[in-house]
Amino acid sequence: MAILRVELGNQPLESYELTRPETVVGRHPNCHLVLPATTVSRQHFRILKEPEGFFLEDMKSHNGTVLNGSKLEKRAQLTNRDEIQIKDILVTFFDNAEDAELTEDLSASHVLDDSSIFRVDGDSRPSIIVKTLDLKKQSQRLDVNSAGKLRAMLEITQNLGSSLDMRQVLPKTLGEVFRIFPQADRGFILLEEGEGDEAELKPCAIRTRDEDSKTPGRCISSTIADTVMTERQAILSADAIADDRFQTSDSVADFGIRSVMCAPLMSAAKQPVGIIQVDTSNLEKRYTEEDLDVLASVATLAGQAIEHARMHESQLEIERAQHDLMTAQQVQLHLLPRRRPDLSNYRFYDYYHAAQTIGGDYFGYINLPDGRVAIALGDVAGKGISAALLVARLCAEVRYGLVTSPTPAEAVRRINRELTLSVLNGRFVTFAMCVLDPSLHEFTMINAGHMPPMLRSAKDNSITQIGSKISGPPLGIEAEWNYEQKSYSLDVGDAILLYTDGVSEAMDAENELYGSKRIARVFQASASVADAGENLLKDVNEFSNGVQKDDLCMLCFSRAEDNSVLDTMM
Repeated sequence: MAILRVELGNQPLESYELTRPETVVGRHPNCHLVLPATTVSRQHFRILKEPEGFFLEDMKSHNGTVLNGSKLEKRAQLTNRDEIQIKDILVTFFDNAEDAELTEDLSASHVLDDSSIFRVDGDSRPSIIVKTLDLKKQSQRLDVNSAGKLRAMLEITQNLGSSLDMRQVLPKTLGEVFRIFPQADRGFILLEEGEGDEAELKPCAIRTRDEDSKTPGRCISSTIADTVMTERQAILSADAIADDRFQTSDSVADFGIRSVMCAPLMSAAKQPVGIIQVDTSNLEKRYTEEDLDVLASVATLAGQAIEHARMHESQLEIERAQHDLMTAQQVQLHLLPRRRPDLSNYRFYDYYHAAQTIGGDYFGYINLPDGRVAIALGDVAGKGISAALLVARLCAEVRYGLVTSPTPAEAVRRINRELTLSVLNGRFVTFAMCVLDPSLHEFTMINAGHMPPMLRSAKDNSITQIGSKISGPPLGIEAEWNYEQKSYSLDVGDAILLYTDGVSEAMDAENELYGSKRIARVFQASASVADAGENLLKDVNEFSNGVQKDDLCMLCFSRAEDNSVLDTMM
């Protein structure tokens, strides 16, 4: 039979058997379980008994319902010894009467979820440690014959294995530690956050035996904490007030601490990830060496559970990041052209492949109102998410600049000015653009720090790098640069190739660059733009042994005979 055990300040424990399908808890006299406190709403929460178990639901209460240290946001299934808190009222759920009876000898305790006033207290005197356990060498052990303590240890093991959410598990673990050590007045679990010099201990679970312990200034000795973390030793002080290490610690004087135990939370690799400490003000019930063995065992179990939880969270973060990257990849691919220009006298080929999930190369076809087509290609410095975001902005700026500027050169000036002043922040973009006029069979080119495009002449099959003399700096270097443009005529069979440095700077096993000469040789030997693109990709792949270190992007177009068939999309 399931039972609720209620702790109302210093009043005696009350028990309530959960026999109804629905048990309503609140301040109103008609509730099944009445909690006569102003902090409790008329109908505060309810517990539903279903075939799958017991479920807790908040009933839109004013102060909210806290389950195991976390505010209840939605319906939650209860497990054995779950703690339901309404301000200073603690309701513990037991799924059987036997477990509830084992807690009758414990006085009221309070879970503190406000850790903002917790501090590690500085000490200036040397510490006298009564007992230490070296957890670097110690295997998990538990030399205790008490049935109650053994049951609590089993419950700790089950709790730590039941969830990967340490925000819920560790407060419950600390509660079980209070069951093991009924003399405990205060308990803390602190986890190490940060690395190197930035590492510090931060509380994730705090528990006190009485309400008066909620005063500001909760602290532990930094000497104890440092010793436990650096030496990886569990330590015991039988009489903290007489211990030199606590003479400058305000916490000892404030709380009258007489006996303290502290143990490192050890990972499977024998590295400390935090500490657990309990202390008492009762000199007659000071902790023993046997108690230290028990706390060390709890710390070992908790440390390994924390390590597993962190590994799980790290894996989830990786999976979330991968999902975000895949989403970004799909968005980026949708920014690129989905089809090539439909011009009867021209053939087009393009290829794009990022070195990572998302990349910093860009190409686009922009149809202008007068029938011209802008063929643009750019390379953002860097790779990854930041480069991909700039590609998205570049894509928008190119379209806007072209439709609002009288000439291609003026469009590039506007694009450069906008990116330099508001976006790039020290980054730059190499950029080349050919604005093709199919009616005149000519194109106008602008180059902003990019590799010169190659022109293959149909007359003599020669390769010429064009636009070098008019090339300006990359976009993002000089906001007011006056970019120039130059026009070229296209005869039947002439072809233009634009590419990014992922092609020309591909490296072989000896770190030799592929280079523009190899590009020209393959381009010259290809019969069509499609052949040029495919042959170039194949040759680069063989040269680099299939290792792609940078984004690859290329564009190729040529003037064809009238009524010739367009190349199909790859």
